[in-house]
Amino acid sequence: MKTKEYTTKQATLTTPTIKQTAIEQSAIEQTVTEQTVIKKNSYVTIQYSFKDQQGNILGNSQETGAFIFRCGNGDALPGLEKRLVGKEKGQRLQFTIPHQEAYGPHDPSLLRVLPTSVIPKNIHIEHGISLWINDTQVTVTDISKNQFTVDSNHPLSGKDLSFEVEIVDVSSSAPVSDNQVLHDSACACGNTCGCSKKTT
Repeated sequence: MKTKEYTTKQATLTTPTIKQTAIEQSAIEQTVTEQTVIKKNSYVTIQYSFKDQQGNILGNSQETGAFIFRCGNGDALPGLEKRLVGKEKGQRLQFTIPHQEAYGPHDPSLLRVLPTSVIPKNIHIEHGISLWINDTQVTVTDISKNQFTVDSNHPLSGKDLSFEVEIVDVSSSAPVSDNQVLHDSACACGNTCGCSKKTT
């Protein structure tokens, strides 16, 4: 009788332990899942490529390296962040970002005609080159003998962009130092459009 009583009590005592282990395991799995889902302040690493609607490739991480940014900190395009929030590490995505959520519409009022005399003699200008004039980045769109036309719109303004993205990592802490995470591009393009390359 004592042996049987002991066995019954032992079984009664071990059952909660098994349940507790299952609960703890479930909590751990939930925590891991939450940490790999992109949300505000997540540090996100992606591999990507993007192109315009004519199929011209405009940028890819094979040339620039993986793009690392802090979600909700203004480091990436609004339309890119919007489509990544809620997604998990390891996912591969394809989507198109309308220009309104990328670099905005093209504004004709930002075209200016300038005399060539404003360009230093050591700077050679040509069609398509980017310059910095009075702390504003411009693109040369036309050149004549004594004057040239510049466009202050972002080079990718007015373009709908098609992205292919792989989410490589999601973390609650910065994988590298902040000055590396927060890319030095002026427009959150991941240094793909040349905006960080100053020419004066």
